[in-house]
Amino acid sequence: MKSNILLISLLILFSATLFTACVNDADADKSNIELPPLEDDYEIPRIKWGYMNKSGNTVIETKFDDARDFKEDFAVIRKGGFWGYINRAGNEVIPATFRGAWDFSGGMARVQDKSGKYGFIDNTGKLVIPAQYEEIFDFKEGLARFREEERFGFINRKGEVIVKPIYDAVNNFSNGYASVKKDGKYGAIDETGKLIIPTDYQRVSKFGEDLFRVKKGNKFGFVNLQNKVIIPVELKNAKDFHNGFAAAKKEGKWGTIDKKGDFVFDPIYNQLWYAGEDLWAVEKEGKYGYIAADGTEKIAIKYDQVQSFAEGHAGFAEDDLWGYMNVNGEPITPPRFGLVWAFEEGLARAAFLEGIGYIDTTGKVIIPPNGRKDERDFSQGLARIQTLN
Repeated sequence: MKSNILLISLLILFSATLFTACVNDADADKSNIELPPLEDDYEIPRIKWGYMNKSGNTVIETKFDDARDFKEDFAVIRKGGFWGYINRAGNEVIPATFRGAWDFSGGMARVQDKSGKYGFIDNTGKLVIPAQYEEIFDFKEGLARFREEERFGFINRKGEVIVKPIYDAVNNFSNGYASVKKDGKYGAIDETGKLIIPTDYQRVSKFGEDLFRVKKGNKFGFVNLQNKVIIPVELKNAKDFHNGFAAAKKEGKWGTIDKKGDFVFDPIYNQLWYAGEDLWAVEKEGKYGYIAADGTEKIAIKYDQVQSFAEGHAGFAEDDLWGYMNVNGEPITPPRFGLVWAFEEGLARAAFLEGIGYIDTTGKVIIPPNGRKDERDFSQGLARIQTLN
């Protein structure tokens, strides 16, 4: 009965309270109706966003129509139909004049102007890369994906084209390489745009632990930077390597393989993924737990669900309720929450019967529920909160 009451309360707690009214451009063109101004693209919400500190005190008034986490001492906020930036004091330091705005990274942030074009600003709000792109993404390892007509390439932080837009699709750089798609097949390039892995594959994963995971003929394998096959492309399914081991599937079951492609133990699990802390989460016969890469059971396979580890702790579920455990499998809280989130900056959100609160890594309640409509994870010591104004 307690579980049912909690679940019903949580459904009420998490009911949607805010929707956006968006214009369908295709329908507008057909009907020849003049589009409303951008500021009318959003309804005026009664529920506003602000920020609290780790004591649970509101330190930035809940007055924004939308808001994002703090990154590099700035947070994206929305006022009406336009986006801008505030500092940690809550001052609007870059006015809300943009059609779209994204987090700062490396001193630059992606923005969309009123014409719909994309560029980048610095932390004074100055455009340092002109808003001239049809589509562009955030910088990763010093390069940003952009689209020109129907092709993708990369620019550097000076706005110089490093990789010409010749690809059907591209992914972000990771460890110095990016997967690219051309004529329906995938390969990989280096940071100069040189094709390292030819576009011969159905899929190429991000580069890690000296290997690319590739898919060809609906089978998976691994190749090195010279496109030499290290693990034959014969696996039914496989995931990326972590600390020398990867999850792989054989005859419908999952196990781990080493870098020779040999299974470390006979595959016996229905699910298997790397969960951090040198532990692998597994599921067998509907129950979850954790093993080492060699198959040794580390935390009993007895839970209804488990999460990956973050800051040394993971959520687990028993009888429809959630708790937290440490890397030794010792509970720091009993399963008493309706839902739990990962730890961030030493605190984790948890859904109490009364609403969302925060606990620390000992399980102590640091910020109890207080009736706010929504609360998010901490970033740079502040968490977004939503209240009814």
